[in-house]
Amino acid sequence: MYGRLEQEKNRQKARLDVTHYKRPSEDEIREIELEVNREIMANKDISWKFMDRIKAEQLYGFRLYQGGVPPGREIRVVRVGDDVQACGGTHCEKTGEIGVFKIIRVESIQDGVLRFEFAAGEAALEHIAKNESILKEASSILRVQPEILPKTVNRFFEEWKEQRKTIEKLQDEIAKIKAEILERDAEDFEDLKIIVEIMKEDPKMLAKIGIKLAEKGYVGVLLSEYDGVKITTFSGHEKVDARDLMKIIGRLIKGGGGGRKDLAQGAGQIMPSKDEVIAEIITYLRERL
Repeated sequence: MYGRLEQEKNRQKARLDVTHYKRPSEDEIREIELEVNREIMANKDISWKFMDRIKAEQLYGFRLYQGGVPPGREIRVVRVGDDVQACGGTHCEKTGEIGVFKIIRVESIQDGVLRFEFAAGEAALEHIAKNESILKEASSILRVQPEILPKTVNRFFEEWKEQRKTIEKLQDEIAKIKAEILERDAEDFEDLKIIVEIMKEDPKMLAKIGIKLAEKGYVGVLLSEYDGVKITTFSGHEKVDARDLMKIIGRLIKGGGGGRKDLAQGAGQIMPSKDEVIAEIITYLRERL
């Protein structure tokens, strides 16, 4: 099923890079793991001998080189049960000496190449024990039995998503109300209505309010001293670009930002007065319109 490309080993884990057209499913990974453990538990004999390369190839074919082609005219041929390969590495005398085999991770490292990370013997038992400890801790936190932990976590996740949707709707309603309040103090400039306000809101709420106002045709700037000076510019007029407003007010607050034609966001260092901001906007509009 797989052709080996690269392998690397240490005491805690090893990795094997193989060629395959797709990542195996979790069921397939467990089947591979089970099959390897069956081979180990079969306690097959492992033997090796040195042979002339040509004679070895005539006898076993090129399946000798599944793990790579070793140099030299004489090669070391290792037999594990019915499998024969050329290998110069260290080997047990019986497969049973390997102990438990555990696949830790499978990932795609490039197109057509998968990396299997695994452990064996005590290292595999340590990995299993660590996972069991994590499972028990998670079960204890949620106060459920380990066997129903996935179902419980999924239920909590679905509830969390629903709560997020509810919060998002409430925030939209709050933004709508705040936008309607700001509309009362809009200033007229020719055919435009300008809104400038310094608020105690986070950037996300400033953006929501700005969008509501832009949708109604307003032009303006919202500022907030939230973890520094935050700015949101908005425009619902076809001849006014919120990004231009950001450049102008950005210079005033010693900062900057970016965004879309109808909405831009940024940050700065100095909080200006409302009158200063309005004056800058009107100067810009006189040149623009």
